[in-house]
Amino acid sequence: MLPNGRYDKNIALEVTDTAPLGDWICHILKESELVLSSGKGSNNVLTELQLNEFQNVKHLNIFKLSDCEKLRNLMSLSVARGLLNLGLLAISDCQSMEEVIIKEEQIGEGIMTLFPRLQKLSLRNLPKLGHFFLTNNALEFPFLRSVDIYDCPEMKMFIQHEISMSTPILESVNFPFNYEVKVDDLNKWTQQRFNYKEQNASNAT
Repeated sequence: MLPNGRYDKNIALEVTDTAPLGDWICHILKESELVLSSGKGSNNVLTELQLNEFQNVKHLNIFKLSDCEKLRNLMSLSVARGLLNLGLLAISDCQSMEEVIIKEEQIGEGIMTLFPRLQKLSLRNLPKLGHFFLTNNALEFPFLRSVDIYDCPEMKMFIQHEISMSTPILESVNFPFNYEVKVDDLNKWTQQRFNYKEQNASNAT
């Protein structure tokens, strides 16, 4: 707690205990703008994230969840749509994660704006990640500038095949070895990248 009685807006947690989080930690989470969480109890942080609308969160960094065997996704669609101020989302070293967002509800037609303030997305060392989010709606990330996808060998697509995806100010996507490339269609690039790797693997055998 700061001298003026207010909480710092940043919180870094290494959650080694799988017991539910204490009330004071939950309160700090609700007030925090930057959340970094690691350790086998981090699924409890995600549980709190799913139970509460953390609209203050601007930076969310989740990593090293190898002990969370049941963690197949990071958050529900309703939680994702509540993170209105999120500017950075980084996920790494989560061995069981298969998708970032799980669709839980019927959505009307039209364009869906997801994370309206998101500027940077980083997905690293996620061996089972198959996609970011599957939806039948056209998807828009209006402020997304930078995407870093590395060591996600099963990622066949970013969103559902042939669904429109708008990233009007996306500047670059990181290839391995820190080589940046300009991408007009992130979903198409993800599919082409996977197919290219599959073809190379087939030619090598």
